Amino acid sequence: MKRTDIFILAPVFALISYIPSDGTTVVLNLTRQNIVVAADSLWSRSDGKSEVPHTFGCKIANAGNMYYAASASDIDAVLLESFAKRAMMTSVTLTEAAHKLSLTRDILAEHTARYFSQDAIDQVWNNGKEAASVVIFGIEHGEPRLILIKFVQVGHFRTKLRFQTKQRLCPVECMNHRLILLGIHEHIDKALRKNPDIIRSSGTQAVVRGLVRLEEDAVPEFVGGPIDVLTLGRNGLHWETTEGGTCSPDETRLQQSHKRYFNYVSRLSNSDDEHFQMALAANDSWQVLSIAPCRIVTINNYEMDQ
Repeated sequence: MKRTDIFILAPVFALISYIPSDGTTVVLNLTRQNIVVAADSLWSRSDGKSEVPHTFGCKIANAGNMYYAASASDIDAVLLESFAKRAMMTSVTLTEAAHKLSLTRDILAEHTARYFSQDAIDQVWNNGKEAASVVIFGIEHGEPRLILIKFVQVGHFRTKLRFQTKQRLCPVECMNHRLILLGIHEHIDKALRKNPDIIRSSGTQAVVRGLVRLEEDAVPEFVGGPIDVLTLGRNGLHWETTEGGTCSPDETRLQQSHKRYFNYVSRLSNSDDEHFQMALAANDSWQVLSIAPCRIVTINNYEMDQ
């Protein structure tokens, strides 16, 4: 059968159907020519013990020629991204990077058992058992490819908490799932059921941005901020213009404070969180602002050592 560049959006490969603790909406559209990714930039994290102030930051990370986006429920998002960046920086292929990230599941489970409330762990157990969903993507052999990684919770008692990982390589293993949704997507699902051919009616970049905006309008306390849109193709990458974009200075000139940085708010009630400190250790510059009882950590030029 001849492959075409237009793909029906149904069925959609949807990950996590309830509100994850980091409050994320990410939409990815995969074609033979490119990958288009849109993500909100509001970080609204809770570990089930307390809420922390909202902040804004890029949710589309990269290391070299590999890119990353994720939604986490009872896995610390900053720790997960730090492991993903290290995996990408020390890998030649997407498959190698995905494998290395999967190997961090025991450390992530240990961290979750130690710092997340039992209620937060139980919520994940009762809602599909998916602790996090990750996409690592890039251009390999001239073709856009991505790998979906699910961290699935095994057991829900702290002493026995473990994560398993499941992977799918696209387009090979998800030929019928060209649109991929991470995080909160209830209102996107409704829109796609009403108009499954929505990609055909407008430009892909405008559509994926509009889909994220549906969730922003519906649940602004969890999804919000500038919507960053990246197109990655055979001829390179392009950031769509957006006021206050958080991922690249190419997005906007209106808010230069958002130049190529990653902001993240994480609750650290104890200063002995060795996993979090490991994630910070190799950064060129970082600033801690004290707001009791939490610490707001702003990370600039976020990089992990190899």
